[in-house]
Amino acid sequence: MLRILSPAIAIFIFSLQTLAATITWIGPSGSNWNNTANWSTITVPGLADDVIFNTSVSVEMDIIPTTASQTYTIHSLLVTSNAAVTLTRTQPGGGTRIFRLASIDAASPGLKIDNGASLTISAANTGGTLNYTLDLTGAAGVTGDI
Repeated sequence: MLRILSPAIAIFIFSLQTLAATITWIGPSGSNWNNTANWSTITVPGLADDVIFNTSVSVEMDIIPTTASQTYTIHSLLVTSNAAVTLTRTQPGGGTRIFRLASIDAASPGLKIDNGASLTISAANTGGTLNYTLDLTGAAGVTGDI
């Protein structure tokens, strides 16, 4: 009997760990996306996470000062409560950053910007070619609602 229950328990625990977490920005304006102290769960958001901004902030997206392409992938993004959010990419040598919203839930938007809120993607640089891409991808029927 114990052998039968052990795999069932392991599957249950694994399924709990793969559910999307809701992570809210709690850091100061001008701080880095990759700083765990800036997030309500003390973890940097990843593929399965729903991210919420409910306060006006500017968030630095660079991981390291490199021109190599870097992709940030989360499940969904919500900007709410009249927040004005700016995502910045300031690496001076140019390069590419991709901010991917990879929702697998067609019932709710992968990107939602509530009435009165705003999202600005800023690619300031001092040299080189700079690319900053917002990529909405995932399951069939996933949408953005602005």
